[in-house]
Amino acid sequence: MTRDLRSVLDLLSPGMRVFMPGGAGEPTAFLKALAASPERANGVTFVGTWLPTINQTDVSGLAPASTSVGFFLPESFRASFEAGRYTHLPLDYTEIYRYLGRGAEIDLAIATVAPPVGGKVSLGTSQDFLPAVLPTRARFVGLANPEMPTVRDGLAVDIDRLEQLIEVDEPLFAFQSAGPGTAGAAIGQHVAGLVDDGDTFEIGIGRLVPAVLAALRGHRNLAVHTGL
Repeated sequence: MTRDLRSVLDLLSPGMRVFMPGGAGEPTAFLKALAASPERANGVTFVGTWLPTINQTDVSGLAPASTSVGFFLPESFRASFEAGRYTHLPLDYTEIYRYLGRGAEIDLAIATVAPPVGGKVSLGTSQDFLPAVLPTRARFVGLANPEMPTVRDGLAVDIDRLEQLIEVDEPLFAFQSAGPGTAGAAIGQHVAGLVDDGDTFEIGIGRLVPAVLAALRGHRNLAVHTGL
């Protein structure tokens, strides 16, 4: 592994389509490097699943000579959208998967991953749509962050599949919540009371989600099935 993010910037060239996941898989270290040298993305199209209220960095805003394509319309991308640099494709999850696997023609994927274990890297807490991109011809760059946990039953990628594995040392991207307040905390406790040990539950985006998760802290053997 190396710590040199300039080698990732060297992979960029005009006409490329570069995929990056949303959530905790967002390659924040790469975005910081790009912000310092935005000209490296001239003519590049970035494709990503940037989530409203969560992923706040508008890649087209970092590199104004680039464009981006996404499946949601975060407020942080509005300026690029109004300037015609951000294309919104209103697809459902199944169609997003099909698009990325067949029609998007991705050249390069960049994501935050867990450090390698046994010759593989885990995608950690953000599997996202990388499972659609990885079987394609796209090259894959992993940013190995020690803060990203290896998920036992998540997707693990052979190191040989990676074009580069870059070691990064920074806080893992996290959702910042203002807190649910007293009423929200009470709702979280009520919902947690409906969940038994060993249950499977689904979560989405919203101010009450952290309150429910906090109230589930004492539960055991839970499984999560979620698009987020």
